[in-house]
Amino acid sequence: MARITIVSIWSLFFLLVHSCRQVSNRTDELSVIEMNSSAKAPVSRLFRQIDLVPLETCDSSLIGIAIKRIERKADRLYVLNHMNTRVNLLCFDTVGKFLFRIDRNGNGPQEYTYLGDFFIEPQREQLVLIAESGHFLYLDLDGNFIASRRIQRGYYARQTVAPEDAPFYWAFNDAQEYPLGIDLIQLDTATMEIAETFSSSDIFPNILSSPLATCGAQTLYYHLNDTIYDLGKEEKKPLYRVRIGKKQELCKQKLPSLIAKDPVGYVAQMGKWFQEGDFIMVTHIGATPSLLFLSAFKQDPLQNQKLQAQAFFAIYDKSTSQTYNSDNLKWDLLGLESIADVELIGCSEGVLYGWFRKPFSAAEKEKINASPHLPQDTKDKLLRHTEEDNPILFMLR
Repeated sequence: MARITIVSIWSLFFLLVHSCRQVSNRTDELSVIEMNSSAKAPVSRLFRQIDLVPLETCDSSLIGIAIKRIERKADRLYVLNHMNTRVNLLCFDTVGKFLFRIDRNGNGPQEYTYLGDFFIEPQREQLVLIAESGHFLYLDLDGNFIASRRIQRGYYARQTVAPEDAPFYWAFNDAQEYPLGIDLIQLDTATMEIAETFSSSDIFPNILSSPLATCGAQTLYYHLNDTIYDLGKEEKKPLYRVRIGKKQELCKQKLPSLIAKDPVGYVAQMGKWFQEGDFIMVTHIGATPSLLFLSAFKQDPLQNQKLQAQAFFAIYDKSTSQTYNSDNLKWDLLGLESIADVELIGCSEGVLYGWFRKPFSAAEKEKINASPHLPQDTKDKLLRHTEEDNPILFMLR
């Protein structure tokens, strides 16, 4: 298996794009999500149950350097898997048994040269693969090819979400490609054609990979001015302000002049800020009716000689307006005091999905094996799990 303990920060930095439109709205009176909150809590205060899913390991199911997206349909989990040189889609059942892989890289009529994202079309219950420049592949839920489509005005969507009962999809476009400078696109659900385009107000580099999320009819958008908006039908309404810290704010204040002075070399300065712990990168957002989360990368505090990322997340409890940082959560449902390098990826029907990016130690496995919250078959799989195996997914409900 490709090792997943080190994430290439440079590969994330080179996703940077620039944008220009002014999205205003005051944010000084919004509820605040404190990414570095010191509040402590057991996981059981926020969730009643945790399910562990050790993913089956074989030559066709190897997880690469990152899991970008997880979607669930019935008893299946569809995983968008980023390898070092390609992206594919893996399907497992909800206990981790590998079912099949979708890997159609190529130039043929049923293939793609770029896979930016996928989603499950709710009405027809089909997999929609968003490929290069206006190219879409439609597959059934078993991965069998149904059809492909190419539209005249192409784009490179890195994330697509389907608001509940809406006649359109929202897509987050890779503005380095086409359309240049456009990072939000509204798509017609019937044709996948562009209905409307928007460009971000942020002059800073966009290092987000998945800044969109849906919660019922609401579509949330994390913007690099550290504001979370609801992409409503009439206007973009600010909902939350995200407070990351003074160092992050100072870095952002310096970025415009750095970019103007050296449009390429500023990336090295950002890498230095990251390694020094002054800068973090938010990668995912998700929400349920009661909770909201942001996942991010920061410099591993145990590595001061080299650039190495560590995942963490913040959970905002809407009922109490309290934020909990994953570094301060006690994983009591697993019998563990804390877990480092853990990433939340998405949510569906009130369930949060994530993965442990590092394998559990022998001592941690013993504690988990003593937990009364897991079935014995899951504990047995965990005890057999090794560093060479695929990572362990988890579901919080």
